[in-house]
Amino acid sequence: DLIAFDMGGTTAKMALIALAGPAVNFVLALAGGLAYGLAENLGSPLMGGIAMTSVGLNVLLGVFNLFPIFPLDGHHILRWGIGKTLGQPAAAAVDRFWHSVARYSFFGIMALVLAFSGPLITLVRAISGFFLSVGGLV
Repeated sequence: DLIAFDMGGTTAKMALIALAGPAVNFVLALAGGLAYGLAENLGSPLMGGIAMTSVGLNVLLGVFNLFPIFPLDGHHILRWGIGKTLGQPAAAAVDRFWHSVARYSFFGIMALVLAFSGPLITLVRAISGFFLSVGGLV
């Protein structure tokens, strides 16, 4: 059984650890949204711009990291989901596949980004808009 970066934990633990990265990005985006609202209330366009950029970058990183491609966190989450629904042999098969094409992962990621850049930008804008609107509550 081949498990990527297994440090003795279960795939469920690995999935929780993998979820931590994007979760931190989304929490930082929330903090940026609140900072944006505060900057708007204080009339500071420079700080508002910095906060808005922070929101956009953190949402982009969080969404990008959820792509189910090795070595991104989405791969570990997908492996756990496949293991839960189809069993560990299927999850191990997914791992073997990703490790066999790992040297091409960068190109796969770039191809996905290029192929889905329109929907990806729309998704990032929608999520960023949500976090920026939370700043309006300040």
